[in-house]
Amino acid sequence: MMLTRVIYRTALALLLSAALPCLALGRTAVDAKRDPGRTGAANPAYCIAMHNVGNIVLSVTNGGSFGSGFAGRSGEQDCFTGEHVYSLEYPKGSRTRYLFAGAFWIGAVLGRDTLVSVGADGWGYQQEFNPDEAPLGRMIYRSTIDPSKPEYEGAVSEQDYIAVYYDTCTNCVGGSTPDYLDNRPHRPLHIEVTQRSYAWSYSYAEDFVLFDYAVKNIGTERLRRIFMGLYVDADVYTQALLGTDIGYQDDICGFLRTIPAAYMPAKCP
Repeated sequence: MMLTRVIYRTALALLLSAALPCLALGRTAVDAKRDPGRTGAANPAYCIAMHNVGNIVLSVTNGGSFGSGFAGRSGEQDCFTGEHVYSLEYPKGSRTRYLFAGAFWIGAVLGRDTLVSVGADGWGYQQEFNPDEAPLGRMIYRSTIDPSKPEYEGAVSEQDYIAVYYDTCTNCVGGSTPDYLDNRPHRPLHIEVTQRSYAWSYSYAEDFVLFDYAVKNIGTERLRRIFMGLYVDADVYTQALLGTDIGYQDDICGFLRTIPAAYMPAKCP
């Protein structure tokens, strides 16, 4: 899992291709209208949508995960087009898959407790991020393709998906079950995450999807020692092997522990 220190805001680029082997001070009061965990009757507007305008096909959700492996709450159809969604296919149309699912994680010290909120954990199937109820919780689609269409306004790429979700719902599906490690229900950090993902069809940008995460403390307490990370279960297989265990039993993945810093003196590690 890749961890990086977060202060206020982080921009993250997922460069996914066939070569891939594998806060701030809180407010003075919590806005109960946008805190489903305090209403006691939440009906989150779950959605999954597919980036497919470029040479890479990647699904994103408004529940803290990407890919389709953890998207059971959102269904298997794109909420904008009704098409069947794929986790990650590259190149587009090749029927070669590169991902089961990934999820956004964030941890911090709240009071005297160390807490982590996860889009999904891969072991106990905790899913602790949820969108608001409709219409506030609906995912937003924008596109620069056609200036005459309403989704053109404010668009950054040919296919923008904007999702806002929270870790505050303690009675939503995936968060009400006691954690298998702590043996207690989900305890929120009280954060709001705005996830923006962008895709293009241009030859120089068709092989990746860009993610931007903005994290906001909507609670009443200070969050200290904030860290964020991505959990990724990167199964690699062809569609012909679907239904077998070959796709996930032969994975080999890794990461670079160090990389030379070209702008630093030669002796610097």
